[in-house]
Amino acid sequence: MDSIDNRKIGFAIKQLRKNLGMSQMQLAGKMGISYQQVQKYEKGINELGMSRLRQVAKALGVPASIFFDEVIAIDMQKNGLTREEEKILALFKKISNRKARDYFVGLLKIIAKLAK
Repeated sequence: MDSIDNRKIGFAIKQLRKNLGMSQMQLAGKMGISYQQVQKYEKGINELGMSRLRQVAKALGVPASIFFDEVIAIDMQKNGLTREEEKILALFKKISNRKARDYFVGLLKIIAKLAK
């Protein structure tokens, strides 16, 4: 992960923590680290490895994948996408099969033509 990703993931951690009404001290206590370390993670100063990210997720009671979903949502909001567009793009990114992706795009083209 580069520093930009670290900042985005840190921001996502901070948002989730605040949404849960949890302080940095409480999160740090659940993780067994200092609140200063939590601050560094949230600011993107220190890189989070996958094992530490899983530990953060467990302490917050969420799946680790949510941080990446949040980062994608942050990026899409910066690009001016609507919630519906975000959902479509997120679903599209989950399709790994090339033929299925092409089918999905073709289906959207048909729907767009019919909706005119």
